[in-house]
Amino acid sequence: MPLHVTKEDDGRLLQMLSAELESARILLQLLEQEHQVLIKGEAEAIRSISAHKQTQIKLLSEQLLVRDRFLTAHQLPAGKEGTDLFIQQAPAGSATAKCWAQVQDLATRLNDRNEINGGIVALAQRHVSQALNILTCHTEQNSTYGPAGQQAGRAPQSLAR
Repeated sequence: MPLHVTKEDDGRLLQMLSAELESARILLQLLEQEHQVLIKGEAEAIRSISAHKQTQIKLLSEQLLVRDRFLTAHQLPAGKEGTDLFIQQAPAGSATAKCWAQVQDLATRLNDRNEINGGIVALAQRHVSQALNILTCHTEQNSTYGPAGQQAGRAPQSLAR
């Protein structure tokens, strides 16, 4: 059964998508700020941005739930699939379709930036782990062979002693 999209419904979805777009833009700015402070290693700034980022993610999640309820009320699946189906029934070249394209583009950029920031965090964690292993004399080449030929590892020692 084809969906009949009224101007009112199209306008409501446009409002929802516009709010999501604004929230996503703010989140992207926070991720870009996070990227800069991760590179600089500014711990206090990282904590501050992380708190703002969590607040923005919560807001965006709430906005997505509102859109999902709207779609469900129109007997459409939630998320991208339902939004795509709704947009297909909207007038050609509508502002809603353009806004939806911007939301999708921004979602891709958010994902890419998040992946990059996650890679920086993972690299920093590896460096810290390697430094701790060096400081405790705990390396992969830390094992020797006992008199009977069995492999015996040394207990980790701290350089701080």
